[in-house]
Amino acid sequence: TGTQNGCSADRTFTITVNIENEAYGNVEYAKNVVEYGKSVTFNITPNAGYIVASVKVDGVAQANVNTYVFSSVVSDHTIDIKFAKATYRVETFVTSGEDTGYVVAPSTVNYGADLVIQLYPSAHYVIGALTINGKDIADLSGITDSIVIEDVDDDYILEITFVFTHYDITIEESAGGVILGDTKANAGDNKLYEIVPNDGYTFSKLYVNGVE
Repeated sequence: TGTQNGCSADRTFTITVNIENEAYGNVEYAKNVVEYGKSVTFNITPNAGYIVASVKVDGVAQANVNTYVFSSVVSDHTIDIKFAKATYRVETFVTSGEDTGYVVAPSTVNYGADLVIQLYPSAHYVIGALTINGKDIADLSGITDSIVIEDVDDDYILEITFVFTHYDITIEESAGGVILGDTKANAGDNKLYEIVPNDGYTFSKLYVNGVE
């Protein structure tokens, strides 16, 4: 109806601008109320050490994240701009002590990248507790040799606790008999083993950790 009355040129449209982490960068544009058929350019500049994480127009992600032009505007629009740190700090702590294991992790990680922390528990130790940014992680199933945090957008502090599982006891038998008993022991356990010679054989010698 506006076109039929010849007044479409008098109409204006609003571009709603949403900026996340506005302190991390600058968005320059002439105005957000645009006359019918006119254009407006948005120049998006992150501060040093920061990046333009995303630009969406009417909910659709844009490939060019430094400049966006609304051309021949004939309707209202929305532009969502997100700034983020270019890199994030990573700190890791083994709270159970150095003798229980260690980790290898980067000190920084780029925005949107995956943070990978390699776990090296000592013999007979496994990960028993994990805290990420003050939050205890209850489900540790599947975490054996690494911790992976995808799409990083924050600093991270990880506290890792390794816990003792058991000692292994290796049984080596010569021909002529068997030694019966469990091959795993917790710290402080007493273990009982039965030495059973085969028919025609008798017990001769026993070595524990190489000592007769």
